[in-house]
Amino acid sequence: MRFQGKVALITGAATGIEGQTMGFGGASARLSAREGARVVVADVNESDGERTAAQIAESGGDAIFKRLDVASEREWSEAIAAAVQYAPEDIRVNSVHPGFALTPLTEEAFSDPKLMAPGMASVPLGRLGNANGIVYLAPDESSFVTGSELVTDGGVTAQ
Repeated sequence: MRFQGKVALITGAATGIEGQTMGFGGASARLSAREGARVVVADVNESDGERTAAQIAESGGDAIFKRLDVASEREWSEAIAAAVQYAPEDIRVNSVHPGFALTPLTEEAFSDPKLMAPGMASVPLGRLGNANGIVYLAPDESSFVTGSELVTDGGVTAQ
């Protein structure tokens, strides 16, 4: 349980409903909960966000929903300001920026080699990513990492 005692605020996490197409945020929320984090499911989609949080809780995780529109400078600033305020209490704020990542949302498209080939040609590592960027940021080994933007795109932006 690498995230025990940690809280993870995951944006775009309303896509974590079991039995439906799951996006990066939803997959990250579920992974964080399985690893022991208390999860804040953050999204503009209130009904799916509440449902995702409830399902995580029903499966033994600890999750709540918080409406957050990351396109709203005011709402995002409030979330960041709150996090920075708690930095002396060992609360870190980082963001993950995925490239081509395999999630239930992308699984169908990425299983078609004709659809995959053009995108994968631009990825130096030559493979898909996953939601594990969040796993890198949460453990104590990365306790000095805050205010960072972790790009997990297989080297695309480094070209």
